[in-house]
Amino acid sequence: MAVKSAQDIVNGQTIDLTLNSSIGKWEAEVTAPSKSSYNQSGHYYGVTLKVTDDAGNVTTVDVTDTTLGAALKLIVKEKLLL
Repeated sequence: MAVKSAQDIVNGQTIDLTLNSSIGKWEAEVTAPSKSSYNQSGHYYGVTLKVTDDAGNVTTVDVTDTTLGAALKLIVKEKLLL
């Protein structure tokens, strides 16, 4: 089965990913949350990846996934403005 669509869910915001056929990867430009992730549990925003294949099967993975979980952590650092 081929992937039909993919979405990223970060801090309650759902982002539709687009297939970049020249490199074979799903991607999107995303604005990080405006607040530091320091006060979040584990000091990161968890990312959920939701993929649908052309048969309508949906697979969802998040930070608890033993294979991909470590890659699904978004760390937002504070920026000091002077």
